[in-house]
Amino acid sequence: MRNIIRPALKRTCLNARRWLLRLTGPRDDSALFTKERGHIRRILLIRLDRLGDMVLSTPFFASLKAAYPRAEISLLARPFAAQLIKPENGVDRIVVCAGGWAEAAQLARLQTPDLAVDMHYDHILGPALACAWSGAKWRAGFAIAGREAFFNLHAPVGKPRHFLDEMADLLRTLRAEPTVTKPFLAAPHPCEAVDELNRSSPKDSSARLCVIHPGGYYPEQRWPAERFVALARRLQRKFGTAIVVLGGLTESRLIESIARACDAKTFASADAGQTAALLARADLFIGNNSGPLHMACALGVASVSTMGPTDPRRFWPVGEKAVVVQTEDFDVRRITLESMSAAAERALAAP
Repeated sequence: MRNIIRPALKRTCLNARRWLLRLTGPRDDSALFTKERGHIRRILLIRLDRLGDMVLSTPFFASLKAAYPRAEISLLARPFAAQLIKPENGVDRIVVCAGGWAEAAQLARLQTPDLAVDMHYDHILGPALACAWSGAKWRAGFAIAGREAFFNLHAPVGKPRHFLDEMADLLRTLRAEPTVTKPFLAAPHPCEAVDELNRSSPKDSSARLCVIHPGGYYPEQRWPAERFVALARRLQRKFGTAIVVLGGLTESRLIESIARACDAKTFASADAGQTAALLARADLFIGNNSGPLHMACALGVASVSTMGPTDPRRFWPVGEKAVVVQTEDFDVRRITLESMSAAAERALAAP
């Protein structure tokens, strides 16, 4: 009963908020913006959520830069992503926000943008408030649950679709087109931690490197740890694969327990740049639907990943070498060792 009442109560509250905020919000001034967009010189993008969302936003950054080549584009981002986005992605400056929404709003205002863009496709008010507080003449964001009251450029909200399609809609709201359609990351900088990991690994240069990421933002996204262990052992026996178990600092106990059980190395880091440096050297990524998965795909690394209960319409990995294993009900606990093993073995056997 609780699982029924809570979503219904949430919908009721958001609907009420939408009508209240609409009474005070500005109108959509898209027609006037079309005439004045040539005067935009400073753009602030607000992207303060998860790592995978940041990676999937890279086509948006590059496409926006192509549409506004003379504008300085700043990105308000969390510290863990500060080392991930480079000038090659179309962003001129990273503004790091380590605090809450009050700090984000203050940092946004300090940028004095002509155009501020809240990139969050969500009902949360924090980034919308930061966008409004920036003082920008033009403020854009998705019209979700009344958040449009803080914008004068309203991006449409439609039927469930892929994250990249949502970003394409936001681009068109800014009178730009998605000229870049696939996520990409620049070649990572050399990383001493990754170099040290290589030096301490077996000297067999022919061994394929497989990076396993057993974590996930929500517990329901995580394939059981014991199956990652069993899968790693199979790949070691059949291919002599070198295994590195990857995770964030808060996942150190999980990755250490898996690594001990299959005689693998561990790599725990809160720095997305270091994670990218490791993934760039991998022959195969295995994990759940998570930030590191989307990083691996953006780096062109072959991947085998689980899917569930994450909405596949929004977060399907984008990459020619991305393989997804799922069940009809998107329950990761029901994904078998055999199905994951078959996909991983095909990937490692490929030239």
